[in-house]
Amino acid sequence: MAADAAAGPFLKPPLQARSRAAFERVLEAGADVLRDGGFEAFTIAEVSRRSGVSVGSIYERANKEGLFLAIHARWTDAISAEQDALLLTLEDRGLAPEPLVREAVAAVATVFDDHGGLMRVFMIRASLDATIRERGAEAAARNAQTFERLLLRHREAISHADPELAVDVAFRLVYSTFARRVMRGDAFESRRPLSWDQLVTELGEACVRYLLRA
Repeated sequence: MAADAAAGPFLKPPLQARSRAAFERVLEAGADVLRDGGFEAFTIAEVSRRSGVSVGSIYERANKEGLFLAIHARWTDAISAEQDALLLTLEDRGLAPEPLVREAVAAVATVFDDHGGLMRVFMIRASLDATIRERGAEAAARNAQTFERLLLRHREAISHADPELAVDVAFRLVYSTFARRVMRGDAFESRRPLSWDQLVTELGEACVRYLLRA
C-alpha cells in the first residue's frame, strides 16, 4: 500500500490478512485521533484504545512517526483524489463560464469543509517536516492542474491576457484562503464575522470578477 511505502523505514508492512485488517483499524483510529484532538492527542496508547489493537502489536509495525507518515500518505492521496473527482463532475454539466467558476470554487471548499480537522494537522506539521510538506505540495499541485484544465475549457471567456496565469492565480487564491481558514479559524485576519458559506460565495464572486469581467 502507498502508506507503507511513504513511512519507509519507520513502518513494517503487515503481510497476513488478519494483520492487515488489524493495521487498517490502527490507521483509521489514528486518523480519528488526529481529527478529534490534533497532533497533541496522537499517542500510540490512544490509537491502541480506539482501534482495539494492543500497544505492543502497533509498535511491532510502526513507531509514532511511522504511523503518522502512513496516515498522512493515505489521507493526502484520498483527499486529493476526492478533490479531483468533485471538480471532474463539473465537466459534463455544460455550465456557462460564471456558474462553472462558482461551482469550481465551491468544489474546492467542500473538501476543506469535510476534511478540515485532518488537513489542519497535516498543514501545521508540514511546516516542521519536509517530507510531509512535499507530499502535500504534490497533492495540491495535482488539484491545481484539474482546476485549471476545467476552467480553461472556457478560455475564450477569460478576460486576462494570459488565461493560464489567471486561472493559476485564482486557484492559489482559493486554496490559500480555505487553508488559512482551516488552520487559523474565522477571526485571524479580521474580526468581521464571516460564515463559511459567505466566504465560499464571496470567493466565487471574486474569481468571477477577476477571470471573466474586464
